[in-house]
Amino acid sequence: MAWIESHAAIWAHHKTIRLMRLLNISDVAAVGHLQSLWHFVLRNAWRDADLEPWGDIGIEQAARWRGKTGSFAKAMREVGYLDGAVVHGWLERAGRLVYDRFRKEEDRCSAAERRK
Repeated sequence: MAWIESHAAIWAHHKTIRLMRLLNISDVAAVGHLQSLWHFVLRNAWRDADLEPWGDIGIEQAARWRGKTGSFAKAMREVGYLDGAVVHGWLERAGRLVYDRFRKEEDRCSAAERRK
């Protein structure tokens, strides 16, 4: 089962606070949207956290945003949680999982080569 690190500091992080202010949402809502988006990335874009194929609407759907269309993605870029369509600091959040998945892929490929 995939997991992502979640630090207690997220609640008082300056980016989270700015996101709350820009979107007029609670801290619980902000962290929930972030976690939802990050879990989507774990399933769909874990290698590089590039969400370009989904566009802003897909990003907002992944974050379970129900507010004004475009406002969440715009705010995420403004506060620095997104760099364009890429999740900022992805390897800091999910690096262990990413590296583990790459290692497992390499192991599978090596095993398949040995069977040939």
